[in-house]
Amino acid sequence: MARSKRKWNPDTNELEDEGPEYPDLGPGVASLRRKAIANPDDREASRKHGEAVLAAIGRLNNRALTAAGNIGNPHCASGSAENEGYAILRAVKADNLRRFNASITRDRKARTDEQIRDAYNAAMRLKRNAAV
Repeated sequence: MARSKRKWNPDTNELEDEGPEYPDLGPGVASLRRKAIANPDDREASRKHGEAVLAAIGRLNNRALTAAGNIGNPHCASGSAENEGYAILRAVKADNLRRFNASITRDRKARTDEQIRDAYNAAMRLKRNAAV
């Protein structure tokens, strides 16, 4: 943990922590913070620093969750831990594809080759009749 600001306490003649302790977010975040502080009018530097802080905190949270152990599958429509739009759509698409492939495998195991050929021939007959 990075130390918070320290302040001299004249009553005890010691330095005391002032404010909360912040986690060490790494040298990259510190560098961006220095740039943002040096140029307070530079909105781009401030934005980059904010994004770096969010990413670093996300990594720390993921590390803490991983250290806590398996938290199980989330109970949501996508069945995944994704929480952003396109990532959720990819997770749902992958889940649907997996379920579809599993249903094909189950269907093939439940039928004989002759039943599959008969179903195919019946579908082709219907298709030819519809084209006429």
